This record gives sequence, structure tokens and C-alpha cells, in this order.
Amino acid sequence: MSLFRYHEFVSHTSPEATSIDVGFLLGKRDVIAIGSLSGTLSILDPGIDIENRDTKSLILEEVLEYPILQLCVGKFLSSLTQDLLACLHPKFLIFYRIFEVSENIFSLEKIMEHKLPSPGYNMCVGKFGKSIDDQVCVQSLNCSLSVFETEHFVFTRQFQSGLHPGPLCYSEEEDSLFVTNGHTLTAIKFQTLTSASSVVMDDKKKLAYDWSINLGDVAIEMVVAETSPVQPSVLVLCKKMLYCFTVSGNLRYILRFDYVALSLKMYEFLSDAYIRFCIGTSTRNLLFYMDTKLMWSTQLDFTPISIRVATFTERYRSMVTVLSDEGKCSVIYLGTEPHLFKFSVSENRFINFEERKKELKEYEAKIKLLTEKDENDVIIKSDDEMTASKEVFKVQFEDNLEGNEKDNKKTCYLHVSSNNVNVQILVKSQIGTIKSQTLASQITDKHEINFDNDKSSITDVKVNFFGIFENGKCMVDIAYIPLNVICRLVTPQRNANYKLSFDSKYSALPLSKIFDEFDFDNQYQVAFQMLNSEVCVSIFIAKSSNRYRVQSNSTECLYLFISELNRRLFLHYDDPHLRCAIPLEMFTDDICRLVSKETEINKVRKKLEKHTLQFRHSQMLFLTKLKNDREEVESHIHLYLDYCYKQLQSELDVLIKLDNERKELANGLVPLLNLFSLLMKMNGVDLIFDGSILESSNQDFSLLFGTLLSTQKGLPVQEVYDSQMIRKLMDSLYNSEGFLTEIAEEEEDEIEEEKEDNLKIEEQFEFSNLQSGSMKVAQIE
Repeated sequence: MSLFRYHEFVSHTSPEATSIDVGFLLGKRDVIAIGSLSGTLSILDPGIDIENRDTKSLILEEVLEYPILQLCVGKFLSSLTQDLLACLHPKFLIFYRIFEVSENIFSLEKIMEHKLPSPGYNMCVGKFGKSIDDQVCVQSLNCSLSVFETEHFVFTRQFQSGLHPGPLCYSEEEDSLFVTNGHTLTAIKFQTLTSASSVVMDDKKKLAYDWSINLGDVAIEMVVAETSPVQPSVLVLCKKMLYCFTVSGNLRYILRFDYVALSLKMYEFLSDAYIRFCIGTSTRNLLFYMDTKLMWSTQLDFTPISIRVATFTERYRSMVTVLSDEGKCSVIYLGTEPHLFKFSVSENRFINFEERKKELKEYEAKIKLLTEKDENDVIIKSDDEMTASKEVFKVQFEDNLEGNEKDNKKTCYLHVSSNNVNVQILVKSQIGTIKSQTLASQITDKHEINFDNDKSSITDVKVNFFGIFENGKCMVDIAYIPLNVICRLVTPQRNANYKLSFDSKYSALPLSKIFDEFDFDNQYQVAFQMLNSEVCVSIFIAKSSNRYRVQSNSTECLYLFISELNRRLFLHYDDPHLRCAIPLEMFTDDICRLVSKETEINKVRKKLEKHTLQFRHSQMLFLTKLKNDREEVESHIHLYLDYCYKQLQSELDVLIKLDNERKELANGLVPLLNLFSLLMKMNGVDLIFDGSILESSNQDFSLLFGTLLSTQKGLPVQEVYDSQMIRKLMDSLYNSEGFLTEIAEEEEDEIEEEKEDNLKIEEQFEFSNLQSGSMKVAQIE
């Protein structure tokens, strides 16, 4: 087990559960109470039978009359030895007692019921005013506080400055209540609440707070730590930070998070003065802190919304109890499970080798029998005009006479041979979306699969067939769409923006042998145009130099025709040995353009966050002024709110525009990356990525490309990449004597003219055949 994982001791799922608490509801061991919005109250007692805790821990489950907002366990009646359960409903506060009717049979008894003056929101428990028994303070939706004893209603006080309710807690040492209303932490003495009037106070008679601090964030949970020797403190957990104040209002420390915090639990530790607490996060982690120092971290399989600590027996102490957002209450513990190696105890005994050989032969015969073809094996054959002589991959076009556009309906006939085994067939292709799934149950069955093609152009002719059989087997087959289905012939063009030349060691084949579904006027040059696009791709074949050249004004369909050319040449040669000089800049520029666009989007998002905070501040200011009935909202507040709204709207429009541009760049880069991977593979380099990385990835493109390129080169992965670093990684991707270079474009006419010029030069110069003695030598006396 990993060091940062957890073990589940026991668990129980209660749908819509939102609150848990633990306490001595049945004697001297902790019992877990779970409340849900559906009104279901569940009581777990894992200590009743440790060995059979999975089946016997749920001792009581009852559906109450009203939804349960919060549960609190406390010593509400001194006359009883056990704790009582306070249950907060939207309009009632009810105290319950759990008792044992007979052996392992428990029941729920209502002790007292109070009707709330206004709808409740949350509550806290404490010995208010140094009382003997625990009391309950309920906060309503209008931020009023109501104090209840078990049998009596004490009083209600209204907060004039409360904007919306938040967490609250009680400090027994200071006899103060801490309330977080409207992003503000307020401390008020209980004696001040007692002496205040119960009517709504005006501006001249506001409650006298001990101190008040603006938090600047939404408070999630709050606890008080005042067990000696810890300095009495208040922990306030917000979404992005945690505050620690003394009970007198002095700030001790702040923790800032890179995640959203969801829950907080402070646990006592009497040996030193550090505050120890646990935080549950939206990233499914439990983080254990000692003041500002992170001591432990564990990864959960769910999102924790509430945390408690429970002790069930002397052996099972301080177990972490966590409630998930899906209503699952889990009792877990932390630690490791070391896998210690132990030598097996060997026995000295005589081995009969003849019997062992005979047994080995029997096992080999059984294995051979199992690996042979099963009688329930199913063969999926997706027929294609290029791979089969029969016309079984058939495409039909139907004109929509009522509309102005043309609907292309394509039909694939699929043959399935099976032995009465049901098979479910799934099809994935760019030619269209599959609306229905095909089931085959006959021995030989022929099925018709219809594709509804939209206006988007096709950049890949591959069709994947997935067969899932009732006997648990799966099978995959691949077919290729004939080109005459998705494109038509047009006049080729010599001039193009993108040209790729491929050299082969074999003689170049004419077009009729490569693309035999078409009829060509010229066997060595052709141009294809996609049906749903204006993009044309021209192919030229140089028979004398064994060269194929593919060119187009757009990179959208280059991968489709180059991959088809390579695949069809493999049908004629074992390996056509196509080689191409790769224009690296063609791929690098588009990748860097996409990364730069993403960087621009991140900058706009940061601006958007600032404008969002500014807009929230203007809203808060407007609502605060609007709440006062006697004062009208000033005109400058209206102007400020309108200005913040327009700024936010403008940045949102810019962000949406940039995001659409990024999606267009990513969609255009998919076939380009497929082409880059194919060209590198032709030249003997296997890349670990292609265009599929952009189809289903939520990762930042800069980090995605940087990580893949660094891994391809064997370099360490960095945390941040920019367009300059990615360009350097692309430049250093392959270095083999100028393998990645610009394309050397050579026209056939220029080569033949150069050969003729060389012959003319050789004819102009004639050299004499000199032999010994052919020239006279003058003798000088």
C-alpha cells in the first residue's frame, strides 16, 4: 500500500446525506449519526461487533418527517448518562434519544421539539453563559440567532448587518459566539446577546461587537481550539485560505491553497501547544497540518464534505470518519502495509521425475486444446472495394429535393459470421455518426450500417469496427473508405503552397494501378477535391526518377492522400521505401501558433478573474446600500456597477472569441500531426504522439507538447513550456546530417533540359588521340 493512501474500516451509503456527527449515544463508545436531505437518519455503531462490522454496524435507520439540515451530539440533559442527538430541520429543532429495546434492537425516541421563529440554516453547541448542560444556538436564513435549551426556548436576536448566513461556533473560555456573515468574522459576547432587545434593531441601537474582521472570501467551516496548552484560537476555513485568529481577534497565521477547501476538523493533542487539524479538498485529498506545517497527505477516492474523529474500542481509536458528496460515510485509517518477503519453508522429499514429466505433458495438452479455435468464435469481415473483389462496401447518395443542401447518406454492408452468438457492433469513423447499434444472432448475417455525414470535411478514410460478444470476447477490424465516395477528380495545378516529394527505390506506378476506382485521362498527374470542401490535392508521378509529389494549397487533406498513397503502394510492394525531406517549419509554426493562442487565453483569464472580483465587490456594495430602506442608492454606485458589468462582459466576449480560434487551430492541427508522425515513420523514426492527442485531452497544449517532445528526446520534463522552448525541442527532435531540411523541388522538364545541355557541351570539345611517335621532334645541334 502506498504511503499516502488509506484503508477503509467500514462504510455506509445514505443517498443525499449532508451531515454527520459522532458522540456517546449508546454508552462509552462513539456512535456515528448520518442525516440526509430526504429525512433519513442512519445510526452506525462499528464497535458493537468489530468482526462483523460490515453487516452489523447499521443499528438504526429511520425516515423522519422533515429534511435534516444538521446533526449535533451533546450533553443536553444532565439527568441522562448518555448524549442526546439534536436534529435541525428547516422549521423545527428536535432532540432525540437512542435506546436499546432488546438485544441488538434499537429505537429512536423524541425528547423535545421546538418550532423555530424563522427557517433554520445551521447551528452550534456550547455551554452558553457558563451553563451546566449543553445548549443549542440556531442561525436562521435572515441571520438571526435563537438559543434553545433542551426543554426551553431562551431568546432570539436579529443581526442588522447580516447579509447572508455563514458558519458559527462558540468559545467557552471567552463565552463568545463567532459568526461569519457576509464574508465578515464577528465576535460577540453571550452576555451582550442576553442583555440586547429581541426586536429588530435600528442603526442607533446596534449590537456591540467585541471585534470584527473582513475575511475577503466565503467561509466554509469554523472551529475553536482552546484545549490547554494550546493558545485559545479560532480557525476559519475559506475556499482558498485558512485564517487562525486568537479569541481576542489577533491574526496568528494564514494558509493559502491552490485548491478549493471543503471541510475542516481540529483534533486535540495534549503534549504540545501546536494546533493540529485536517482539511478536505476538492482534489479528493486529506491534508493534515500542525499549525502551518503539512505533516501528512492522503488521496481519497471521493470528495470529502465533512470530517469527524471517532473511537470505537480501546484498540480502534481516533478513526477518521469522512462523508462524501455522494452520501457515502467511510471510517478510514491511515498508514502503510509493508510487503515483507518471507522464504517459503521447503520440505526435503523425493521427486519422481517420470510422474512430473507425465503431468507436464497433460498440462501442455490442455493448454493446446484451450488455445485452439473456439466453436463460439466470431469473425467480423468489413468488406472494402480495395481489399475484396465483391462490391460489399457500397455507398449510396440520395438527394434531398426539399432542401437546398445535399445530404450524403452512406451505407456500409457488414457480413458477420458467428455460431448463434449475439454480437454488438460499434463503428467509429469521420464519415459520420452512428445513430444505432447492430446486433447479429444468425450464423451468417448481413447488416446495413447507415452513416449521416455532416458538412465537415473528412481528413481520414479509416473506419474502425468494434465487436463485443455475449461470450465476453472482443474483436476489432479496420476498413478504408474508397476515395470515389468522398472526393472527385479535378484539373491538377502545378503551383501550390505545400509540396512534398517522395522517392522510392522501385519504379513508379501509374495512377490506374494505385487508385483503381477512378478512370484517368493522364496516368501520371491527377487532382482530387473533397465533396464537402474546396481543398484540392494534386499528385504528380515522375516515371523516370521514381518520384511521387503530393501538393496542395492547404494542409487539411495532405495526410489523407499521403497515407492512402503509402498504404496502396504496400499492396504492390512489400516495402515501397518512400523517403521524404520533412519541412519542419510547416509543423512547428502551427504548433507554436496554437501554444501562443493558449498563452493569450491564459492572460485574458487572469484579467477576467480581476474583473470578476471587482464585479462582486460592486454587487456587494450595491446590495448593502439597497438593504437600507431609509437611504437611496447613490448614482455613482449605479455607475460603478454598470462599469464593472461592461468590463466583465467585454472580457468574456474576448475570451469566447479566443477560445473559438484555439479550437479551430487545434482541429486544423490534428491532420497535420498525423502527417508529421507518418513522415517520421517513413524515414525510420517512430514518434510517441500523433493527432489523437488533441482530440480528448484537457491538458494545456504547451505542457502537453513540451512533455511529449521532452520524453521523445529523453530530456527531463519541466513544469512550464512556452512557444520558444517548444520550437527548440522541435528543431532538436531529429538531427541526422540535415535529415529535416527544406524541400528541394525539381521539375522533370528542368532535369531533362540540364541533361541536354551537358550533352551539347561534351560535343563541342573533341580530344586528339595522342600516340607515341605521332609528333615530329626537332633536333637542335
